[in-house]
Formats: sequence, C-alpha cells, structure tokens
Amino acid sequence: MPPTDRVIGYWFLDDANVGSKKWEPPADLIKFISNARKSKKKLVYVGFGSIVVSDPKGMTRTVIDAIMRSGVHAILSKGWSDRLSKNTAEATEPEEPLPQEIYPISSIPHDWLFKQIDAACHHGGAGSTGASLRGV
Repeated sequence: MPPTDRVIGYWFLDDANVGSKKWEPPADLIKFISNARKSKKKLVYVGFGSIVVSDPKGMTRTVIDAIMRSGVHAILSKGWSDRLSKNTAEATEPEEPLPQEIYPISSIPHDWLFKQIDAACHHGGAGSTGASLRGV
C-alpha cells in the first residue's frame, strides 16, 4: 500500500526568505495601483514569462489594444517575449510606446502582486498558475 502522507499540488515557499519578503515595490508602481483604484478601474496583470513569440512588437501592439479596449489598467511583464528580436535590425527600433494605463515591469513576485489585482492573464507556467490560483 502506498504511504498516505504524500504531498500533491503546488508547493509554496511561505517560510523562505524569498518573494515578497525580500522585495520592495517601487513607489511608482504603488502610485499606479492607487490611481487605478481611485479611478475605479479593474487592475489586470499580463505576463508572458518564458514564452518566446515570433513577433514581439506585434504582440505588444495587440496587448495594448486589448487593454485599451477593455477599459482596464494593466501591469505588463513581457518576460522573454522580445528575445527573438535581439539579434535583428528590429532591436534598434524604439520600444512600442505604452499608454499611461499600462505599467511595464521586468519581474515581480507573484505572491505580492496577485493580492493587489483583479485578474491575471499569463503564459500558463506552473509557478504563475499556482500563484494565480492562490492569490488573485
């Protein structure tokens, strides 16, 4: 008979000295979240994690359009999505300009962020999925 003390599901590092325990949110992020709440706007996280997309500029334009059409404010983490353009002429072009309704961030502890937002749209990785099920 197999043991009954097996652990299943997601593992969380609640007692470790990582994630939100070691991270301090930037003041402009706190202000962005506060302004969204004052404006009674839903706050959405859009994150691409380890996904690499073939047209990062096109994907960014699509995300911007979706956010603007939906009337939400968003925190955008492009993750690895711009890696394919790094070795091309496209890499010298300026980034797609973001409207004030979108806050860009390179990385952020999900255990802190997901308690602050209304929805998460992410790449479906195991860590992001576990954090969103627990925190959004």
